[in-house]
Amino acid sequence: MSFRLSTLPYGLKRRLHELAKPYEVLQLQEASETCAGGFCPRPFRRRFRRDASVTIEFKDGALKARDGNANGADYVVCERQLTLQGLTAEHFASDAICWPKLVLRPRIVTISYCELSPEFMAQMASLIQSTAKEVSFRNCTGTVDFEALFKAFPNVDELKIVGGFAKTWAADIPKHQKCSLKSLELEGDFKDGKKLFEFVDFEQLVSAQEPRLMMTLRPLDGSADAIREMLSQGDCPDLNFDDPEAKSIYVSGSYDHKNHFLYC
Repeated sequence: MSFRLSTLPYGLKRRLHELAKPYEVLQLQEASETCAGGFCPRPFRRRFRRDASVTIEFKDGALKARDGNANGADYVVCERQLTLQGLTAEHFASDAICWPKLVLRPRIVTISYCELSPEFMAQMASLIQSTAKEVSFRNCTGTVDFEALFKAFPNVDELKIVGGFAKTWAADIPKHQKCSLKSLELEGDFKDGKKLFEFVDFEQLVSAQEPRLMMTLRPLDGSADAIREMLSQGDCPDLNFDDPEAKSIYVSGSYDHKNHFLYC
């Protein structure tokens, strides 16, 4: 449904201009007939430059943005891929990046070498719109908390984590996810001391996901054989890979035992 900003009283237009966040102004421009042709009322006459990819990184002691620098009256809209590298929670308050001029609504988000504190996750959730479908964490400091992850990215259906993640992952993912997953990759340590995740939690996790789920587990703590032995309890040997309901689980490690399982 479209509307006309020009029909609003002047005072209300000014107040909306003061209160509206950049992405809200962009939504108004996209929805308004009066903005479609570049004739947006002056309070909402902001320019938005659309960039497919934006990288924000802390490198060599400096915080900088690549392909995401706002200049003049421009606001940068990231619509496809956002990469955050080497950031901490404090960087989201830094003046080195003009955060208010970034409209972050990417489909793909990559978070590398960042410090995954609760503050970092909360700040990130407040800045990035809930548009991401594909999210990856790579070699970050700290562990991925799945409650915070799915709060920040409620629509993710392809998830990859390389590094630390909560050892209760098998129970946490179905508990906190907002939509089912098509792809899940985990690489890191799976043991909590000498204990592995529970098979009943794993079964509930698999049953909550999309048909044709592709899951890859890459244990780095020597638990590959124990995981394979556990998962063999639920494998369906008469199930074909091409079955439209099949969910495929791959466990990497030594190749002395079966490492590919099919669930339905």
